[in-house]
Amino acid sequence: MYPADQFIGSTLNVFAWTINDYPLSFIVWNIFLAVIAVVIARYTVKLWRLGKIWLACVSSALWLALLPNTAYLMTDARHVIGYCPLESYGKVCAENAWMALFFFAYAAFGWPAFVLALRPLKSYVKARFGIKVAAWFTTLMCLMSSVGLLLGLVNRFNSWELITKPFDVLRAASSYIREPQAVFNLLMVFLCLSFLYWIGERIFIKPEQEHD
Repeated sequence: MYPADQFIGSTLNVFAWTINDYPLSFIVWNIFLAVIAVVIARYTVKLWRLGKIWLACVSSALWLALLPNTAYLMTDARHVIGYCPLESYGKVCAENAWMALFFFAYAAFGWPAFVLALRPLKSYVKARFGIKVAAWFTTLMCLMSSVGLLLGLVNRFNSWELITKPFDVLRAASSYIREPQAVFNLLMVFLCLSFLYWIGERIFIKPEQEHD
């Protein structure tokens, strides 16, 4: 009856609290999905290395469905907008000034999560097929993550609706190659995600992990 994040808020009262009308349950659920994507990435690589092809394929599909959730977290920085009354001097108010850093920190969690969720598969592809294939793989994953991010942000789809509403998801996704504004959004998100991954790899990956 409820999306998972709303179910958390409706069953556990503490998660029904809101911050600037943004439910705490959403924060818990979105971070949980991002962490799961990182965990599944490592598990998927182990399955490929062990030669468990069928399990690896299923795990890879699940990983691909969850990967955009990591990038989506970064878009929640938009909830900083309107955290203070418009009549506040300089649009900053003492009562809610802390929300600017709170929502920034929450959204910023998505950056390392995206890098750490994509990096294990990229490293595996690099070791197995070479650096050029790994570069194309990374580009493709950033592009697909961009589509997934926009499907969640603009079209309000959840990951599991790839199964429950596959044709609706595909119909919405097709707009990102047909409609000029949607194509522009996709291009800009893709460029931003690609840049953030490239920079993030150099910030969040330790030198000794380069060959993991």
